Amino acid sequence: MTKYKLPAAFAVHIDSDPVLQQLMQDGQEHDRPVSEFFKAACAYLLDSRRYLFIELGRYLEKHGALEPIDYDAGKPTTTEQETKEEVPEAKEFTPLKVLPPSTEQPRTKFSKTY
Repeated sequence: MTKYKLPAAFAVHIDSDPVLQQLMQDGQEHDRPVSEFFKAACAYLLDSRRYLFIELGRYLEKHGALEPIDYDAGKPTTTEQETKEEVPEAKEFTPLKVLPPSTEQPRTKFSKTY
């Protein structure tokens, strides 16, 4: 039985999804390469995404479109005067120094000729 070494960013998703856990366990028990596990996981995730969009389409047909999300709900309203006080003054821009053109020839990294 081989133990898969997975990236931490992907292992987080496996811990929360029982189907991915089962795919990983089956792959480890049957000594399949990690690439086969990733192929199976990718196929499962694409299929579940397709199923989600199908269900979303059915919901839209039955109930209609959802109301747009109000991202500003719950935020305190500020007046223009309060926002000016909170913003620090910008420092004066200092121009960057211009370097003189290089007089040296660029070195070749590989000098072997064929």
